[in-house]
Amino acid sequence: MSVIGLDIGRARIGLAVADGLGLTAQPAGMVSGRDFPALVARLQQLDAHHLVVGLPRLLSGEEGEQAAATRAYADRICDALGGVPVDYIDERLTSAAAHRVLHEAGLKSRDHKGKVDTMAACLILQSWLDGQKYHTQEKGTP
Repeated sequence: MSVIGLDIGRARIGLAVADGLGLTAQPAGMVSGRDFPALVARLQQLDAHHLVVGLPRLLSGEEGEQAAATRAYADRICDALGGVPVDYIDERLTSAAAHRVLHEAGLKSRDHKGKVDTMAACLILQSWLDGQKYHTQEKGTP
């Protein structure tokens, strides 16, 4: 069973999966065109039991139309997967951070298409995983 990070965009959905120990986010590809059946099939293949979805808030921190659309889409995904739990992570500036990571890895901007979505999903999931580690340590568990 896996924890899956999703960067839901208009053109593509980036996917990331937590490693077996829940320490790191690993790229898991993308689904083009918000193809719902293909996305559900991929999530079933990854044995998703928990979703972490990037929520596109406005720079003010408020939720706009895109955040509402993302929540509605994530609800459809959860229902299709039998009611798996979902957590939302503020994804402001994750695409910019993903571009920066890809540049630092030596990829030219023209080669970023498709990779940015997966990298953004990794950043979203890693942020959530790091928060889980913090909360576990805060409770006194090593």
